[in-house]
Amino acid sequence: MIEFNSKTIANRIKELLLESPPLRDNDLRLIANFWAHEINVDACTVKEFLQKFVAGEVTAPESIRRLRQKLQETMPELRGERYKERQLLDEVALRAEIKEAKAVIEIKQEARKVEAKQVELISG
Repeated sequence: MIEFNSKTIANRIKELLLESPPLRDNDLRLIANFWAHEINVDACTVKEFLQKFVAGEVTAPESIRRLRQKLQETMPELRGERYKERQLLDEVALRAEIKEAKAVIEIKQEARKVEAKQVELISG
């Protein structure tokens, strides 16, 4: 198994994301492009590539994905359009959850008031 330098890998991923914005939203395309730069794809058969992959001679796809995620987290200019869409959807979902939680609290408060009145009427 070959040792890989994560700083070098991160730099290459950053270059790819800067050069090709569509890669920012598509991990499979990013990984394929990364591997194309990592090995000579013109001189490599599928069988040879798979042998290199199994032997750990190419960067693991999960490593590429994780480093892309970390880069996009710390460098907003590397984020894709889908990142922005997910952030907006998350914000909308959070607001809906807050609204729902407030409604549940109000219902519970009303139920306690009704219960207190019933106890008062029974005791009274």
